[in-house]
Amino acid sequence: MFCGPDCKQTARKRSQGVSAERHLNVVSHRLRDHQEAVLAHCMGCEPDGLCRTATCRLRPVSPLPLAADVSA
Repeated sequence: MFCGPDCKQTARKRSQGVSAERHLNVVSHRLRDHQEAVLAHCMGCEPDGLCRTATCRLRPVSPLPLAADVSA
């Protein structure tokens, strides 16, 4: 019924009266953590700030421009 343990826990907390505002704060914090982790990984891989690996699994969420896109 749930996509995973996090969704199940969120649904349980919502049913226990956790406010939508609190839920949004938690989700926003987690999103920021993930964005920072992706940026740190990408900058470790490509410190000059241009991704050169179009097939990278993080490419869809990477904040770095693809090197081929920059030269076009």
